[in-house]
Amino acid sequence: PKEWPASDPALRAAEELEVRDHDYARAAAAYRALAERSTPDVRPVVQHRLARTLRKAGHDAAAARLFEQLADDDRTSVGGVPLG
Repeated sequence: PKEWPASDPALRAAEELEVRDHDYARAAAAYRALAERSTPDVRPVVQHRLARTLRKAGHDAAAARLFEQLADDDRTSVGGVPLG
C-alpha cells in the first residue's frame, strides 16, 4: 500500500490529536473517518494508526482485532514492512 500523503491536513490533525494532545477518542474518530474515505491502497496505513490509538486509549481488544485483520491481509504493509 501507499503511504498517506503527509501533507494531508486531516491526517495531520488526527496525528496531532493522538500524539500532541493525547486525545485518543477524538484521534480514533478522525482516523475512522479517514479510513472510510481512503482508497484501498492507503486504508491499511490509516487503520494501523487507528489500532495504535485504540491501544493507547486502553481499548486493547479492539486494537488487537484490528491489528489481526491487518496482519491477516497478505497485501498489508506499513512503511514497506509487511504486517502479515
